[in-house]
Formats: sequence, C-alpha cells, structure tokens
Amino acid sequence: MKYLRADDIVIRGGVLRSPDELLEKLMNAEEIYGLAVLSVFIGRQLTHESLEAALRRICVVGNVRHGKIQIGRVETLTGAGFTFDKDESQGQAINHFHVKFPSPPSKSDASRFILAFIGPIPNPALSGGSDA
Repeated sequence: MKYLRADDIVIRGGVLRSPDELLEKLMNAEEIYGLAVLSVFIGRQLTHESLEAALRRICVVGNVRHGKIQIGRVETLTGAGFTFDKDESQGQAINHFHVKFPSPPSKSDASRFILAFIGPIPNPALSGGSDA
C-alpha cells in the first residue's frame, strides 16, 4: 500500500505461535468472511520516540487489549509474500489492517506469518511501561 513504509511497525495481539492453530483460525475466517485474513495494527515510530513508546501509542490507538503482543515490520511481512488491506469498516481503529493470505491458506503460510514476528511481549499500553 502506498501509505505504508517498509519500516512501519506491525503489531498482532496475543501469544499464538502454533502454525496448526493459526491455520485453523485462518480457515475459520475464510469460511465465515470469505477471506483468509488476520488482523494487525500498523504504525510508524516517530523520530523522537523510543520503540516502547511507539508500541504503546500504536496499541492505544488500535485499542489492542491483548495482554501480550507480537512485533514485526511491513518489509518482513511483504518479503514473506503477504499483502495488507486497510480495514475501513465502521468502528475499526484507524491503524487496523488485514494481512491477506492465499486461498486456501496452508500450514506453510501460517509458519511464514509467525516467523515474521518476534515476541510475545507484554502489551506496553496495558503494562504502563517506561519510555527508557
């Protein structure tokens, strides 16, 4: 997408790191919505911000309520073959996107997605961490 930059931060909520469980989630999404997609929140680290402050801001803007998050970058996900769609449906946060998967999704797709993220780490928007 033209307004995403390669170094933009991608946050996914939760601790799920099992390709089998993620594939099941994708297949359920495809059955219900007709698309194999997963939700993420994307934002940019500002020049004056620490990474923790950027993560906190992105989670606050996205109203990410998961106790733990996983972190990636746009370039890592696009390099793994994924694309993004901005979710502009009513009530969604301005930084909410869908990561699109092939149809039907495979365990290999789920593994590539998982490997594009580090973590999980505590959600700084909920833990009240410092800017240090």
